[in-house]
Amino acid sequence: MGKISNPHDKYVKETLSKKENAVDFLKNYLPNEILEIVNLDKLEIEKDSYVTEELQEYFTDLLYKVNIHKKESYIYFLFEHKSYPEKLIGIQLLEYLLQCWKAKIKQKEKLPIILPIVIYHGKPKWNIGMKFSDILEIEDERLKKYIPDFEYILYDLTKYRDENILGTENLKIMMQLLKYIYSDELLKKLPNILKLLLKDGKIDVNTLKTITIYLLSTTEIKLEDFIKLIEENVSKKGGEFSMSTLQRMMNESMEEGIQQGMERGIERGRREERKALAKRMLRKGLDIEMILEMTGLSREDITK
Repeated sequence: MGKISNPHDKYVKETLSKKENAVDFLKNYLPNEILEIVNLDKLEIEKDSYVTEELQEYFTDLLYKVNIHKKESYIYFLFEHKSYPEKLIGIQLLEYLLQCWKAKIKQKEKLPIILPIVIYHGKPKWNIGMKFSDILEIEDERLKKYIPDFEYILYDLTKYRDENILGTENLKIMMQLLKYIYSDELLKKLPNILKLLLKDGKIDVNTLKTITIYLLSTTEIKLEDFIKLIEENVSKKGGEFSMSTLQRMMNESMEEGIQQGMERGIERGRREERKALAKRMLRKGLDIEMILEMTGLSREDITK
């Protein structure tokens, strides 16, 4: 199966764009001081996109609106996912915040508070400060009060123990797959992760479809081996699943993805830009595995 462009982003967005999963994440992981003032029962997914062409390489554009103290005053939660440390994350987040606020001004709406949430699961250690001001060279502390500043909430999944990953089955599946996707332990962990697909004795077909595409587009796992894992850990309790069934489900998803790309009409141009950038990075001596992860390209794209 060919590699899907930005499969990690696609998987996170597909999971967290479902309201129940977003609410589940926020209830289990937000700081208590925030949970005490927001009304998650009234959470709404923001339909407007504030991602410019320049920001498309960085953001999946997951934005949610909630009431504060049950009143018509809002906090927006911006979800962003990273699979490698991004030193300029503060700049990227600030650009997004500004785009959102500019749109609200044009719509003659109040400017909302926006809390950026970053989910990280890459191999390298995330050693970047969580304040915008951390990327600035501040020679004198007295200058700080003149600098615009904000802080993002970081969830580094590489530091979470399995028993501390909370939530419903769908959320646990996403969090654990992201945690182990680069790990040598993935194959050992998959049986227990797949067992979470069972709900009331039946297989959650939609989630199975999503994680099948994700795993086959990000790992070396073959479809035949994945089928065997499902048969051994899930099918015996939740009904039979054949290779043809999974293959059909994947084909349907791939067709949907291609259609969406055609509708956007930008993927070809963006891909050529990524290839040119990747080759420049390779010539400069950057690690090829890091380049592949950053660009979503295949090794053949970069080396041919």
